[in-house]
Amino acid sequence: MNTGDLVDALQTGIIALDDRGQVTVWNDWIATRAKVRQEDALGRALEDLFGALDPRIQRAVAEAQKAGRASLLSYALQPFPLPLHDPDSGEPIRQSIRVTPLARASGGRLALLQVIDVTDTVKRERLLRNQAAQLENELDALARAQAELARSDSRLRELARQAPVGIFEIDDQGRYVFVNDRWSTMTGLPAADAAGAGWIAGVHPDDAARVERRWIDARNARQRMAEEFRLRAPQGRVVWVRCETAPLFDANGRVNGHIGTASDITQSKQQTLLAEFRASHDLLTGLPNRSVLEHKLRGAIEEARSAGTRAALLFIDLDRFKQINDELGHDIGDRVLQVSAERLRGVVRSSDVVVRWGGDEFVVVLTNLPTRETIARVSADIERSIGEPVDLGGICAAVGSSIGVAVFPDDEATADALIRFADNRMYAIKRRHHA
Repeated sequence: MNTGDLVDALQTGIIALDDRGQVTVWNDWIATRAKVRQEDALGRALEDLFGALDPRIQRAVAEAQKAGRASLLSYALQPFPLPLHDPDSGEPIRQSIRVTPLARASGGRLALLQVIDVTDTVKRERLLRNQAAQLENELDALARAQAELARSDSRLRELARQAPVGIFEIDDQGRYVFVNDRWSTMTGLPAADAAGAGWIAGVHPDDAARVERRWIDARNARQRMAEEFRLRAPQGRVVWVRCETAPLFDANGRVNGHIGTASDITQSKQQTLLAEFRASHDLLTGLPNRSVLEHKLRGAIEEARSAGTRAALLFIDLDRFKQINDELGHDIGDRVLQVSAERLRGVVRSSDVVVRWGGDEFVVVLTNLPTRETIARVSADIERSIGEPVDLGGICAAVGSSIGVAVFPDDEATADALIRFADNRMYAIKRRHHA
């Protein structure tokens, strides 16, 4: 392969100009893109082939031939110094032109123009610039979003801090991440000391196991929890709350914590409990009333049936109470009833039940009794305790008692039948006392 073939094989344009400015080399690459055949270009000036030239090319050729200096004509200043076109698409070709002096053996210099197609380079640079600009815009937008998120987070935390309800955040193990001021007030746990502490520790011991089970079940099921329970507040106070928790999820959809809110329902809860107490208890003596008796008696019967033991119902009427009430007044009568109730509670076990039936009548349910002798002993203790005089600040009042006893399963087998049986026996004994 001769030199001409090598030059034609190059993937850049090669033009050589002698000291008269005439073309001496014109390779295939330049011929194809200038649409001027090699034989038509040789011996002619560039102005004849392309028309008016970019002045930079003229200066670069002159400096190469006269001063022997090389030049680079960047596409950044003039992307189309020569009118060249892509042979396939016909689109103008963006070019960089390197002008290099070459010494001739016969003297003088040639100016060698190497024309490089930078169209793809320019496209890549433009794409990179666009991508860089887009990335910069996205980074700016992200920075603005992060700043706004930080402001929003700050606002939300301040709102949470000052909210009238308790707000807390815990991790998936139930340890505090955040508590607001209201929750700190409810629990007595300062926000500075909360981080890492377990939230169940602040729940009242009587409710803690139930609440923890409910929270664990809700966590495992990825569900919300709503529960009412008591908190241990400062100075030994108890605060009733209605608490709701909701799961928080990480980017992979796993539960990584919970957010909780708690409203103080102490006042309404106390009113509800008081209403329930009034519905089921005698307000004068504090004893359960007759509405509770049937449930307690049925429970005692079932327990005795299962254990093979006995249960007993004692129907008690206070003797001489009407006389005291009429002669000494209702206040004294009320105090006698209260003292009698206290004495009944003092005689029986905590597992037994003392009920005010009404007026001057009481009912005692004894559970899990091995023998009738035990029942007789308790009855005697009640009669003796009730019969002791009551000292009411200078006034001494004394009552007796008539006690009717019904035993399961010896006497009757149902609650209603036991009540009737004991009531009848009590009235029979009372008649004997008045005889």
